[in-house]
Amino acid sequence: MLLKLGMVTETEAFFSELLAKNLPVTNLIHSDFAMVNNRMAEHYELPGIAGEQFRRVSLPKESPRGGVLTQASVLKVTANGTVTSPVIRGAWVMKHLLGQPPAPPPASVGAIEPDTRGTTTIREQLAKHRDSESYASCHREIDPPGFALESFDVIGRVS
Repeated sequence: MLLKLGMVTETEAFFSELLAKNLPVTNLIHSDFAMVNNRMAEHYELPGIAGEQFRRVSLPKESPRGGVLTQASVLKVTANGTVTSPVIRGAWVMKHLLGQPPAPPPASVGAIEPDTRGTTTIREQLAKHRDSESYASCHREIDPPGFALESFDVIGRVS
């Protein structure tokens, strides 16, 4: 199975499991299980999973995974393909999980590009936005959930 298809199937299987077992809605944010097959288990570095069939697998207590936010499908759609973006990820959480989409950025604001020279981190760049009166109200809301997901790369691996 292709990884991209596995990512989508994992999320579908997760929602099916929640509904079929009438599990608490809190599992969307944090669960002690994942729905994986051998390919997704390998991607997530979960040992001992064989076969193409998706199944419920208990996660180790120290696992950073659990819930929709740590699934590769969500982490992939909230990145730009080459780098992660706490702004995109935070805005996605606000819109799709909290039902509170952030206001669009002012027209004068361009995208925040990673500093390829390595002189400032994305966290430092966004701190400047939080210090600016024009941007602070949105970035105070968007940045925290986005930064919470920065331990995952663009395709959902722990980085």
